Amino acid sequence: MTIREMTRLSILPQFRFRLSSIQPWMTRQRRSWIGASFIAGSIVLLRWGGALQGGELATLDLGFQLRPTTAKDPRILVVGIDEEDLRAIARWPIPDRVLAEALWKLQGRSPRAIGLNLFRDLPVEPGSEQLQRAFENIPNLIGVESLPDGENSSVDPPNGLGDRVGFNNVLVDPDGKVRRNLLFWRNHGKTHESFAIYLAQIYLHGEGIEAKRHPSDPKAIRWGRTVLHPFIPDNRIYRADDRGGYQVLANFYPPDRFTIVSLSDVLEDRVPADWISNRVVAIGFTARSIKDLFQLPHNGSPLHRYPAEVYGVELQANFIAQLLAAALDGRSPTLSILPNWVEGLAIWAIAGLGTTLASRHRSFGRSLRYFGVVQAAIALICYLAFLYSWWLPLFPLTLSWLSSTCLTIGYRLHREIELKKTKDFLDKILLSIPDPIFVKDRQHRWIILNPAFAELIGYPLEQLIDRRDRDFLPFHEAEQFWQQDERVFLTGNAYETEETLTDSCNIVHWISTKRSLHRDPGGNYLLVGIIREITERKRREDELKLTADRLAVFNEELKQSVYCDPLTGLPNRKRFYDCLSQALDLAAMHNQIVALMFLDLDGFKQVNDGHGHDIGDRLLQGVAARLKGCLRTQDTVSRLGGDEFTVIIPAIHHPKNVAQVATKIIAAVGESFAIENCDIQVGVSIGISLYPFHGEVVDELVKTADMAMYRAKQSGKNCYCFYSLQFDV
Repeated sequence: MTIREMTRLSILPQFRFRLSSIQPWMTRQRRSWIGASFIAGSIVLLRWGGALQGGELATLDLGFQLRPTTAKDPRILVVGIDEEDLRAIARWPIPDRVLAEALWKLQGRSPRAIGLNLFRDLPVEPGSEQLQRAFENIPNLIGVESLPDGENSSVDPPNGLGDRVGFNNVLVDPDGKVRRNLLFWRNHGKTHESFAIYLAQIYLHGEGIEAKRHPSDPKAIRWGRTVLHPFIPDNRIYRADDRGGYQVLANFYPPDRFTIVSLSDVLEDRVPADWISNRVVAIGFTARSIKDLFQLPHNGSPLHRYPAEVYGVELQANFIAQLLAAALDGRSPTLSILPNWVEGLAIWAIAGLGTTLASRHRSFGRSLRYFGVVQAAIALICYLAFLYSWWLPLFPLTLSWLSSTCLTIGYRLHREIELKKTKDFLDKILLSIPDPIFVKDRQHRWIILNPAFAELIGYPLEQLIDRRDRDFLPFHEAEQFWQQDERVFLTGNAYETEETLTDSCNIVHWISTKRSLHRDPGGNYLLVGIIREITERKRREDELKLTADRLAVFNEELKQSVYCDPLTGLPNRKRFYDCLSQALDLAAMHNQIVALMFLDLDGFKQVNDGHGHDIGDRLLQGVAARLKGCLRTQDTVSRLGGDEFTVIIPAIHHPKNVAQVATKIIAAVGESFAIENCDIQVGVSIGISLYPFHGEVVDELVKTADMAMYRAKQSGKNCYCFYSLQFDV
């Protein structure tokens, strides 16, 4: 079979495709969407089987971990009994007298509600009678009990609280994290309320908000600005063993949202009254030795933004905060989930998009770029939705996109390899092409060269075959050729690069080399390079670049001449007014103070008269250097002319800071200048005006600073003076 016949066979499929493109396009699209349906169906089945739960919960946790931090909660105070409190009390369990004293001190600051997240089913002397009286006489005090849940036994509520008790049982997922909030629980024929919802109800009662049944949904509860819907775990996204009670998928705040004070702070009256007044105060252990610890979705993060665990009282405070924010602010107390059919449709659509894009783009690099862009878009959409309390199926969507893209690319590459095996490698080498051509094997050896290449490099063909670049080229050129060739071998993509090549006569040629990778029928990968000499083009480019550089230097010199003082290099009068105007605009925008200093050298005329203008010019240069050394990078020192300078100091906190700078400048300028074996001594008088106190526009601020400078001259020179309204009299 001749080369021409093989070439005709190799382009025949492309020719037929151009003649009848509609039918193949439809066939390819049908195959793509059939594959997408298979992938989406497999993922949906895996979800219903619970196989994806770990990944979905991991992405849920990541959403919480990436949420922005929030301000401290103004409605809740946590009183933590920490290790120092336990050492100070020196008794275990904590005596009732200590708890009673703390409760009465808190009640004296008028909290909205007090929650005691401590089990107190048995008295602990001394002080049991005091604690009993506190239970009976503090009407907004709520205690806790533990209901039997199959794993833990029950703990009775404290005596004296009556019905003012809520359970603090927590639903812990198999991976040890808490993601759900149990609000109500029916146990032994009685419906119990949780500790968190009991405290939230007391707080909201003071706001005139009561929980009501939703008229259209008997399981929903209307509460202020929100409606609570129970979360029922299912095999779709959350396969949980515990299906009991009225639970919601918690919409957690970051763990560091709550203000925590110690029990000792309460007992010793170190807590500000406004931290307690009209708030929910939750009391519990914050000592690690008690082991009342839980993990939220935020905890255990590789980002290390939060501690590994939170205390039980912090968890209850988080539950309370979610409920209060839901009723008062309209923030969703739970994460919303799309209906099953919507999620299934989204998974199928993403799979179809992946198969379509991967089959359309033959470039592997372009496919990777599309993969990254679409994956980033999926993640961004899911994250933005999560910020608004929607839990979208990020993990199944990512799995659908990854599976569809990778399987399609793999199938496409397999087809391309099979097609390449039917082509003879010689179809791709045309020795009659006048441009230099080389073919290398995987070991970077030249195995085929054309005469044009041998002529370019200056060696006979028989010396070049089976040799490498490093055998004939300088080291840096051989290394560059090796790196470019290796990139083609590793990626399989074609690249066109520009580099230099030194021939046998040490003449340097600029060349453009287009490299591509091919595979022969035996499965060997061969690199084909086609070279074009671009030395003349490079010469013209260098000339253009030199011209552009000269023009840039000229423009910079022109700019310097317009805006800079030629003697000192400082901004000139024009630049000074521009900088002052910008500083005042920023100060007005951010409500800041700007200081303007007018400086006039004392004794400069005597230096000019006694030592000459050359010495005076060098003195001005030295003064400019010292002024810049006294200022911050954001400050601006300018020379208006003669021996007059200005200093703009933006964003100051207090006028005394400006006075410190002025004192520093006077001291720096007052030191002698050694110029041509002469010790020159001058002083400086400084007038200061402050924006917006002494002027709100440029001209007004300049005028007041100038007046203050003349007042400094009149006061004995070598000093500074702030502008005063008395100067106008």
